[in-house]
Amino acid sequence: MDKAQAKKKTEELKKFLKIQQEYYYSKEKPIIADEDYDGKFKELEQLENKYPEFIKPDSPTQTVGGAIAKGFKTIRHKIPFYSLGFVSDFEGLDQFNKRIQKGLNKSHIEYVCELKIDGLAVSLIYKKGDFIRGVTRGDRQRGEDVTTNLKTIENIPLKLSKPIDCEVRGEVYLSHDALEKINIVREKKGENLFANTRNAASGSVRQLDPRITASRPLGLFIYHGFLSTTKICAHYDVLQYLKKLGFNVNSNTKLCRNLAEVKKYVQYWEEARKKLNYDTDGIVIKVNNLIDQDILASTTKNFRWAIAYKYPPMQAITVLEKINVQVGRTGAITPVAQLRPFHLAGVTIKRATLHNEDEIKRKGVKIHDHVVVQRAGEVIPEVVKVVKEKRTGREKDFHMPLKCPVCKEELYRPEGEAITRCINARCPAQVKERIRHFCTRAAMDIEHVGPAVVEQLVNEKLVKDVADLYTLTKKDLQGLTRFADKSSQNIIDSIRKSKDRPHDRLLYALGIRMVGRTVAALIAQHYDSLKDLFNIKADKLTKIAGIGPKAAASLEYFFSEKENQHLIERLRKDGVRIKAAKAKGLKPLKGQTFVFTGGMDKMTRPEAEELIRKLGGHPSSSVSKETDYVVAGSEPGSKFDKAKKLGVKCITEQEFNRLVSPI
Repeated sequence: MDKAQAKKKTEELKKFLKIQQEYYYSKEKPIIADEDYDGKFKELEQLENKYPEFIKPDSPTQTVGGAIAKGFKTIRHKIPFYSLGFVSDFEGLDQFNKRIQKGLNKSHIEYVCELKIDGLAVSLIYKKGDFIRGVTRGDRQRGEDVTTNLKTIENIPLKLSKPIDCEVRGEVYLSHDALEKINIVREKKGENLFANTRNAASGSVRQLDPRITASRPLGLFIYHGFLSTTKICAHYDVLQYLKKLGFNVNSNTKLCRNLAEVKKYVQYWEEARKKLNYDTDGIVIKVNNLIDQDILASTTKNFRWAIAYKYPPMQAITVLEKINVQVGRTGAITPVAQLRPFHLAGVTIKRATLHNEDEIKRKGVKIHDHVVVQRAGEVIPEVVKVVKEKRTGREKDFHMPLKCPVCKEELYRPEGEAITRCINARCPAQVKERIRHFCTRAAMDIEHVGPAVVEQLVNEKLVKDVADLYTLTKKDLQGLTRFADKSSQNIIDSIRKSKDRPHDRLLYALGIRMVGRTVAALIAQHYDSLKDLFNIKADKLTKIAGIGPKAAASLEYFFSEKENQHLIERLRKDGVRIKAAKAKGLKPLKGQTFVFTGGMDKMTRPEAEELIRKLGGHPSSSVSKETDYVVAGSEPGSKFDKAKKLGVKCITEQEFNRLVSPI
């Protein structure tokens, strides 16, 4: 690979990893397994080590954490949250030990080994022994103020045994037993189930209503403390002191006199962790001596004196009893393996994804096969491979059905695509998924209309499409199961409230293939009404910066359909806004393109981008000669450098605030 190819590969890896970080930290819905992410991360690190000039401040190797959720006050950490480098074998541990020995110029190093708890990292601040503030890790520099929620966690002391000032850091976690109980309740309510204990813990702490947090049996393990009143000079002794103050420190923490003891600890817990009632995916190894820690310090992202040893994902062998197919809102047909139930990583697993027909053929999966199933703790379980040695001859090939399992219409697989689709827009399975999507917070934000409510509305034939939501009456709802007077009125009020959403939200809510929030916002800036898109041509749409040929073709197809035009007209007649709101004055930023880079103090980046749209401008993710302004926050990245090279005007966050403040 020459330098030009390496640079191209580096940019591809950065883009890929940033998307994964968004799903992992901000959306709390990881879409790939940990080991896949780690592999790509290592590949990027190796390229940047070989070509240091490729390293930029916004690279995933230089950053950690995710975006701050709306609704919480933002707090800047006095001491940034650093991340951990990781290894996955003893050779990596040997290299880490050699770096420590070289950095300290001594051969004998004591380490502290701790279980790497899978939860939500938080910081707790105490003044004179009183708990005054709790903050999530956030984007490393800033986090969310979740003090009220953390006060509901039983093993977080509100008052310490001594009146000292300190900051401690730890991991909020949820036990396997608690997760199972929570998911049973959520399933009965028709709510989405938590995929794992980490998502459940994170989602529970980041609730705007602290009563929800209080209803879940969360716990906290403390793993670090910044103390101002002691002369302790060893990390292990700090943990023992924190115990005396009243903090919950994991009892499995061990002081290791040398690397050999570290390796024994790592080997022991690879199997022993499976018996724990909480999730741990590895071991954290820290230099014990605090003076040595200060000497070693940290990089811009990672501590040099600590590292994580990550275990391979947990796997088990079971029997694939059947292959079912599911229908998504866009008609995508996904094969799902129905498994002989088994227990893995604290969860009973009955199903696993098979992705698509080509993947089944590639892996050679047959019905009644013994298969290896992997659960990395973050994503839906996956069938990894077939155990061919266990075949008995009764195994059967799987064939994708020719007709939709729900509506019985013929299925269609577009040429060049891996996904088979049901193209019947009236298919009940698609209808339910489209309505669910329509009601989500990012779309029309219709509160109280969750999966269970949608299920009843469609099954009872009260709703056949999204427009039918706006003709529902309180009387219609009161005939459904578990619908009292108040709950029925709440739904009607929420539906009525959604009528005035911006028309770009409606465009996104319609669930058109390839049309996400960004594409919808771009379209809305160029077309004041959804009716303007009736019979629009794809080649016209591709002239809009940011609209690719696939999205344009999808939009052309959707709006050329008479049935879809009729749907939008029905929404308009029922009072749903399909046009842009009339401006009370000139749009001061009309036609101007803004790019944001670095952290912002006064508002989150999504809030700033939404403000740009309201004022007629266009927020973009990439810098070009057509960019009008680059807004540079704290620690701006490569976009800032590119803007200077192109001569694009760069302004500070304060200048941006002044630019929009008259509005």
